[in-house]
Amino acid sequence: MSPFKWLMAAAMLCLFLATPLAAPAEIYVIEGDQQIDGPDPVVLDFRDTDEAVRRTGEEPEWVFDFSTLDPAVTTVDLGESKLYGARDDGDPETVTLDLSGADLTGRGRPAIDTRWGDGAQPDHIAIVNAGNVALGGVETWSSEGGRNAGSITIGSADRPAGEVRVGYLHAWSASRRGNAVTIFGGGDVRVADADGNPGDIRTHGGGNWHGGDVAIVHRGEFLARNIETYTVSTFGRSGWTGSIRLDGGDGAGDAAIQGDINFSAKTRNRNSPHKLDIRNYRDVRIEGSILGYSSQHYGNNVVITNIARNIEVRGEIDLERRTPGRKRSEQPENSGRLRLVAGGTVTLAGLDLNKVAHAALSSEAGPTVMDSDLIAFDTTSDGGAGTADDPLVTRQTALRAPAGSVIHYSTDDGRNSYLVPYSYKLADMDGNPGQGGILAPAPGLPGIVADEPDHDEPGTAVLAGTMVTAGTSPTVVSVYWAEGPDRGTEPEDWDHSHSWPATEGPVPATFRHTLDVEPETRYTYRFAARNESGNVWAAPRAISRIARAFDLDGIAPSRWLNDADAAISFTWDDNLPSHRRIAETFNEHDLPATFVVNPGQTESWDELKAAYRAMHKQGHEIGNHSWSHARLPRLAPDRVVSEIDRANEEIEKTIGRRPISFVHPYNQTNPEVDEIVFEHNLIARISAPHGIDDRIIFNDPREVRPAVRRVDQALEDSAWLIFGGHGMDGCGFRPIEEQVLRGILDELTGRDEDIWIDTMGAVGLYEFLRHNVRLQTTVTYNTLEIKAAGVEPERYEAAPTAPFTIILPLRRPMRADDIQCDPEHVDCRLEEDRLMVTVDLRKTQSVTVRLEP
Repeated sequence: MSPFKWLMAAAMLCLFLATPLAAPAEIYVIEGDQQIDGPDPVVLDFRDTDEAVRRTGEEPEWVFDFSTLDPAVTTVDLGESKLYGARDDGDPETVTLDLSGADLTGRGRPAIDTRWGDGAQPDHIAIVNAGNVALGGVETWSSEGGRNAGSITIGSADRPAGEVRVGYLHAWSASRRGNAVTIFGGGDVRVADADGNPGDIRTHGGGNWHGGDVAIVHRGEFLARNIETYTVSTFGRSGWTGSIRLDGGDGAGDAAIQGDINFSAKTRNRNSPHKLDIRNYRDVRIEGSILGYSSQHYGNNVVITNIARNIEVRGEIDLERRTPGRKRSEQPENSGRLRLVAGGTVTLAGLDLNKVAHAALSSEAGPTVMDSDLIAFDTTSDGGAGTADDPLVTRQTALRAPAGSVIHYSTDDGRNSYLVPYSYKLADMDGNPGQGGILAPAPGLPGIVADEPDHDEPGTAVLAGTMVTAGTSPTVVSVYWAEGPDRGTEPEDWDHSHSWPATEGPVPATFRHTLDVEPETRYTYRFAARNESGNVWAAPRAISRIARAFDLDGIAPSRWLNDADAAISFTWDDNLPSHRRIAETFNEHDLPATFVVNPGQTESWDELKAAYRAMHKQGHEIGNHSWSHARLPRLAPDRVVSEIDRANEEIEKTIGRRPISFVHPYNQTNPEVDEIVFEHNLIARISAPHGIDDRIIFNDPREVRPAVRRVDQALEDSAWLIFGGHGMDGCGFRPIEEQVLRGILDELTGRDEDIWIDTMGAVGLYEFLRHNVRLQTTVTYNTLEIKAAGVEPERYEAAPTAPFTIILPLRRPMRADDIQCDPEHVDCRLEEDRLMVTVDLRKTQSVTVRLEP
């Protein structure tokens, strides 16, 4: 092993063993696989010499063996250990901590940390023969250009550990595979810190590779925040996710995930279906979402079974196959499969059958409940419309249930209001239509839904509802209305009402009432149906021209500014004289670029300061590339802060605006560096904060046609393509030729309707806003206010502008003269099926759309 590797390992491993009455520890030098005598306290210190530890034998494995320890009195304390043991050729090694029954504790965060970059690969961590395990965290990490992350194993199948508590488990690779995380426990497994705050399990894969498997088999409780085995694959190879297995053993404990379970894959190529398998617990509660979608092959599968009591998923379940560049209506149908089986109640926040091909839901002792929306359920049948006595037999086979089970859907508060309250016969577990359980509302009640009448008489509104079932006795229908928000389901809380006896004869029957309204006044109304079995209230509706003009549920940010199909940025690193000519070339094409600089390289910086000041005034972005172009992962945290902050201050002093964009020198980073980066800058080129993970990075285009093919791929994927270069015509690292740059820009000219070309800061800010802004709507009779909430303007106060595009789908054709947008500087563009509104969030966080009389 080279001296360089051992210099890299300086101060990386301290193992502390202590008994309650321990004397001060001695320092030992270990030769090869020498066994450590105990239980005397021992410190293994690699800081003094390159030759402190030498590996012997042919197998690339290190074993720290504490087999002579007395597990009754001994605790192995890893402190703030860092294990660096990759060989010169980059092959993986295994670091095995054989504790022989002793407990393992960790004072630091992380307690075990192995990481490499520049082509090497972290070690595999194996903790075997342990008693209880308590660690601040375990992390194996490989940077951009490095190899796979190492695997993490605690316990073994034939000798599980005791109770396991670990702050987090990360096997993360920026460019290749995130390897497996495996725990065999004899008791509770809690991914949480010493204060009980849940942590994450992550096996992220980057580049063209895949995330690793997560397998946790134990007896007792399970707790974590997020579980992620995730991949983003761009070009060249298939990428896929790993599978996730949580097995509670004897089923005596509960499983609680306080965030999301994400085993999604974004890749150009094929990726195989993977599985989330949770079984053998009392209760399973997932506070967030289950995300198992894929981009090219089958959607992933979810099985939660052998649950003694209840299953609850509070977020969405998304197992959809999504082909980049296709609209939802054009997506293939082969999504993933969902199977939930519990002894008690299954409660879901919603189920969108566009995102799940087959849903098999059953509970033995309680109902299966759609607590919110049941979306995309096909209510057609082969036998006509159906009646209350002859319920619909649906052709929809995506929702399956065992015979005898009942899946209830809510009709209150507007949930599933498009489903008439019949009982729908479901397919059975084998897909036979009408042979399984039923989908039903509360039995015995009349049913009514509110309609959207085609009425646009100025100053009047029509309240219309349709009876869908008359229930079991004579029914009275009433409509209630008032100014302001919904008044609820107590008749006396409403200001006005009108009632009818339900007409004789078969349903449906329609009831209508016309009333006068004041412009720019909000009204709400509700229909109710009442008979001897009780009351049924339809969803509240706004009396509104706005609601008839726009699909209010479909209001959302566009993918890119002005609904472009892709975004492109050009970035140029270092302080290079050719940056002036590059800027001139972009000026000729009326396009902006991003130049990231190192002010600490004083000679070139002083020479170019005036040029960068001029570029900034021309609309180009000047970003931060650190003070001295140092390799940031090798620096102490305070040095990293200094490198970033000093550069920010000098750039602000020179051009009059603090940078929001950062590019890591050598494209090298790690989580600790990124944490500091995003305290000082909003956007970074090779990191993915705030959910920004759809970008493509293509360094230094050398020919026109390959670069244009990357543009075409970005259009297909609706992605952000970042061209990363340095200099031009012999100046700088791997310089581009001027004729190549001109050829690329010439190809892009004239495609501005499809592609948004802007600085890295502008596009990155849009991505940041798109992931963080929440759109809140307020509707009156003829006005709609949309407010962007959730992001404080001070987060992006250094940005010159913050344009944001919102799409409002139209329910019917309109003319531009019918619509007015306020304030005046908001850009409203009416197209055939939508209104596109672009607002600068630096100037205002709200926009009002008004329909003219």
